[in-house]
Amino acid sequence: MIAPSFNFDLGVKNYKKNRLIVDKIHLKNEILYNIEKTKKTSFNISAFSYLNENNLNFLDVIRDLKASSLDNTFNFFINKNGNLFTDVEMSSDSYFYPERSDELNVVVCFSGSDVNPNNEKTASLIYRFNQLKTFTGFIKTFRKNAYNVNFKPLEIDSSYEKITNLGFDISSFVTERPNND
Repeated sequence: MIAPSFNFDLGVKNYKKNRLIVDKIHLKNEILYNIEKTKKTSFNISAFSYLNENNLNFLDVIRDLKASSLDNTFNFFINKNGNLFTDVEMSSDSYFYPERSDELNVVVCFSGSDVNPNNEKTASLIYRFNQLKTFTGFIKTFRKNAYNVNFKPLEIDSSYEKITNLGFDISSFVTERPNND
């Protein structure tokens, strides 16, 4: 049997929304696919929190945001169990980054249960261990596979009921995490 290698490719051939990112290899393939597609090697990573008081699942969160005219707000979603899902392709325009730039802008949404507008609490007081573990692995995967990774805080207007600031400084969180695996 002659089978070209692309038949066995574990990478992302065609982007599909609302997928579960299974592990760091799957995320790495997603990153490399977008680098190859866009020829951009720099990433800006930002994050915010979705106030999930009703314990909605991932697809219900997306429906809820669309009903509030907040669709395409994030590329990746980390639910309370620490599972990572996709929504908007990394190379697509999004709610927080509507203009094209020289970098790929990646926005992560945490499923949150508390509001911390002044960044007074630490990440471990706001989010579950599995969420922070997934986010730390997410950061490490980007650092290993992208040429340049920057972390940009988002300022969410307090008039939104569904989404809030992350609740902690993303740059401080990243510097506290080791750079190696």
